Amino acid sequence: WLAASASFDFGPLVENDYEIFSAEELADELALASLASLPALLTTWTFGLFLSAALRSGTGAMTVAVSVFLSFDLFKEALGEAQYLVFAAFAPSFVDGSWMSEMSGVARGYSDAGYAAAIASQNWVVPWPQAALFLALAIVFAVRRPA
Repeated sequence: WLAASASFDFGPLVENDYEIFSAEELADELALASLASLPALLTTWTFGLFLSAALRSGTGAMTVAVSVFLSFDLFKEALGEAQYLVFAAFAPSFVDGSWMSEMSGVARGYSDAGYAAAIASQNWVVPWPQAALFLALAIVFAVRRPA
C-alpha cells in the first residue's frame, strides 16, 4: 500500500467523465473487505492448528492443509451454493471468490462485482462455528498426545 500510494494517485473511479465511486467510498469498501476477510482467516488458522495437533509431523500437516485448500479451490464451483457452507469459500486464495476479490472488481468498475446480501451475511457467520470446532478438536488432540 505504501509503495502503491507513493507511486500512484488514488482517486475516484471515473468512467467517461462520470464519477462512479469516490475515493472515500472505495477506501471504505476496502476497509470492509479487509475486516470481512478476518473471520475466514482466523478459521484457516484454527484449521492449521487442528491439523498440526492431529498429525504427527509438520510436513504432514502442511501437505494435508495445502492439498485440502487447493482441492477445495479447484472444485468449489462444482458445489454451487453449497460452497458457502465452508469457511474456505470466504478466505482469500488462489482461485479467489472472497470479499477482497469482489472488492477488486468493484474498484475496477465491474457492475456485477460485490457480494449478494445473503452471501455477505454468510461471510460473517459461517466461519465462527467452524473455527470453534477446529479449536476444540485441536485441544482434544493436543491433550491426548503423549508428552
